[in-house]
Amino acid sequence: MKGYSLGGLLKNQPVELKKNSDFKNLINLYNHSDSLKKTRFRRKCYSLLQKARISPENLERFYFFYRLPKHSFFPLFLKLRKEHLNKIDCKKKKKNDYILKKMRQLPDNIQFLIKSLAKYEKSLTGKNCVIWLDFFYPKTKKKVNSYFKLNFFDWLKSADKYTGLLAKRFKKIDFNHIIRITSIFILGLSEDNCSAEKIKKSYRTLSKKYHPDQGGDPDFFKKIKDAYEFLTKDIHYMKQL
Repeated sequence: MKGYSLGGLLKNQPVELKKNSDFKNLINLYNHSDSLKKTRFRRKCYSLLQKARISPENLERFYFFYRLPKHSFFPLFLKLRKEHLNKIDCKKKKKNDYILKKMRQLPDNIQFLIKSLAKYEKSLTGKNCVIWLDFFYPKTKKKVNSYFKLNFFDWLKSADKYTGLLAKRFKKIDFNHIIRITSIFILGLSEDNCSAEKIKKSYRTLSKKYHPDQGGDPDFFKKIKDAYEFLTKDIHYMKQL
């Protein structure tokens, strides 16, 4: 008879679960039962067992529906499998909490940059920002920790790459809006704190600090100047609307 077997189910369990002392009891129950060895079932049944979705009160119905032998193997397997899945969920939660905490510890200007880009993508889709999540939001602790080693230019390059992905996905994107976001980031401002006076003050402060004549980086100084000029024109344009 074709179908899934309990032997295959046991074989496909993760190493961590197999190290559980009670897993040996499962093996013994299986090895000493001809009915368990002969049991075959459909994919749906296999999935229910793997996901441990059968509650104790529904075991009788589970046996009847999938024509399984009433055996102590099944409640023990479901118990071990559920404990294993709970451990995985716990580890995932701890990892996700760690990542979220680290993301919130990023400097304010970087948080402004990535949050603003996420907000813009959401305005394009009206739903979730899938590209942003895949590109910016780290999936591992190692990745989020690496964010703290990135410099100013690394973040600008990331913003450029992300913009390129947006342009491929959407036919029309507002490049000026994205330039405005990066310009605010460069000048160390925020969207709520971006008046003409603040722009000018930030530009003067950064210019003195990073001007090539003062030993500053010429590329960085150019970006500061470009950001200042763009935001100055942008505010003037907004006032005309």
